[in-house]
Amino acid sequence: MSQFWYILVVGTLALRAFAGAIPLECTPASEEPNWPTYHVMNNVTKDPVTGKLSMEKLNDANAIFEYKGIYHVMCQAGGGNWTHAVSNDLVRWFRVQDALGRGDKDSTWDRFGPCDGTASFPGASQGEAPIIMYGPDCADGTGFPPISAHRLGDYPRAAIARPADPSSPYLLQWIKGPSNATFNGEPCSFPGKVWKSSVGDRFNMLCSPHWTGNWGSVWARYESTDPNLLTWTLADANISNFMPSQHNNTPIDAASGAMFNEIPNAPPGGPTHMVNAIEGQAFWVGTYDETTEYFTITGDAMQYIDIGGGGGAFSGGSAHWAATSNSFANKPRGSDNRLLWVAWVSNNPNVLSLIREVSFDAAVNHLVSRPVAEYDSLHNATFVRPGTAVSLEPGSTKQMPIDESAGGALDVSVSFDVHSLSPTTGLSRFGVAVRAPASGVEGAAQNVHFVVSPVNPDGSRNVTVNGTINMIPNKGAPYPCHRNQCPSRSTRVLRGETLDVRILVDRSVVEVFVMGGRIAWVHADPLFNETKTAVHLYNDGAHVVAASNVRYTTTALLRTCALNTPPPPLTRAQSDVLWHDTCVVRSMLESKTLHQHISLGNACSSRSCLCPMLTTIDSIPTATACHW
Repeated sequence: MSQFWYILVVGTLALRAFAGAIPLECTPASEEPNWPTYHVMNNVTKDPVTGKLSMEKLNDANAIFEYKGIYHVMCQAGGGNWTHAVSNDLVRWFRVQDALGRGDKDSTWDRFGPCDGTASFPGASQGEAPIIMYGPDCADGTGFPPISAHRLGDYPRAAIARPADPSSPYLLQWIKGPSNATFNGEPCSFPGKVWKSSVGDRFNMLCSPHWTGNWGSVWARYESTDPNLLTWTLADANISNFMPSQHNNTPIDAASGAMFNEIPNAPPGGPTHMVNAIEGQAFWVGTYDETTEYFTITGDAMQYIDIGGGGGAFSGGSAHWAATSNSFANKPRGSDNRLLWVAWVSNNPNVLSLIREVSFDAAVNHLVSRPVAEYDSLHNATFVRPGTAVSLEPGSTKQMPIDESAGGALDVSVSFDVHSLSPTTGLSRFGVAVRAPASGVEGAAQNVHFVVSPVNPDGSRNVTVNGTINMIPNKGAPYPCHRNQCPSRSTRVLRGETLDVRILVDRSVVEVFVMGGRIAWVHADPLFNETKTAVHLYNDGAHVVAASNVRYTTTALLRTCALNTPPPPLTRAQSDVLWHDTCVVRSMLESKTLHQHISLGNACSSRSCLCPMLTTIDSIPTATACHW
């Protein structure tokens, strides 16, 4: 008990010292209607004079993992620190003290703080706790020739941090150093995945080598026999010691922290592993040989799991600079070993994307990503259109009967039957529009529509997906695709499948998933209009389209909060049920007894009370509704 409360006090003090004001636990959504509610945000504070709310900035996602029943997300926050949020269900997040911050101003190795990197579970002699490898002082060119500067500005340095108390599930404090890592041979940037070698008494790390004229273009393998992981050597003195520097004339483009993972449910014969291209929106897939410790790329091109920004490094309003749960099989038995993914959505304000689970769809030989199942716990009320199908005649539009005040927080699913037509007939210009005016599709913030081909010889149909993408501010043009190579917007609907689309609306942020994540993207815009929240099914094509499984669910309005009492670690079974319709009072936590105290639609009037989930659609628009 004393240890538990010591952790809480440390976390609270660190939060106040960093933010300059006490982060709010509860804020009515009506105070900032443009802000998302169930995406991960940074701390929110209120000006004591003006009463204006402010949200601290965040940027690159760096880590997501589960440890001893608690999930962790870490990301940068404008430079010089990694913020840290914890959750016991991947949905309701609580800010705790920063995981990493700036070093002493007189430090010779870490005065400007951390940039990109990631968390790993190296296991073996390193223990069961995670470690962080990060790039310190990434913008400081001291000691490097001008040619070493890169388009992303990260100079080749690496450092390590370890949890101060590995027995705690919250991992509130991290200890750096005591110095930067040293390199035998070429140094590197964007330090990433660390794992135990299968063929030697050493650890491997993926990192991007500083190679004159070829900087930042590939992931290379570094080796260390140092028990402190402070000395690293470029394996074989060869930058192509882990994977080729390009594939089919496309550079690997290593950036962010290296995300190297086994592919979940990999098919027999491979691919078996994946490693990120660019900033984590796409991955190279292939086979990893544990004996040669070499990754062989298979397939023709990188596989995108998010196409929103065209793969660009700083495409505003889209998901980029991502992190995955770099765990392999080294985490303790019983841990959550799903492959999780989260990314920075650069918008005004900045948020992190929904937490996704990444897997492999063997039917189309492609990685897919979809929101973790835990988001279903936010559903307040689910409505299914009466009847078995909705017939969309050519030129027709049908509005879903959703209250205007509820349309800013929705989970919409629709299935289109594209195989009911003649095999020689294609379809076009039909889809779903959200955050639209009640008058129709025109002016919708997101309009997901499709072009479907006639039937292929194997019984499938090709589908091209279109929608609202992220535009360059004040220019009315989309962000250019990475290296002028745009991610594919096409997939297939196989024989017996329906064309499924799921759209999650969170005020100014909309996330789209087609065919279970075969195509996915995030679109964020700076303004949310509370009078434009309608949802329309429409058909501007020449043939009748049948829509079935039309489902729309209002979601509980939550906000990430900086809570003095972090959530209790839960087992997977407990996390499925405990948080439904509950308001957990701090006195209950003090006694280590968790009770359910149902409070429907009440304001959160005390800092000792977590915001209750709202359980009826009628309670959503109330100004006094409490949001995390």
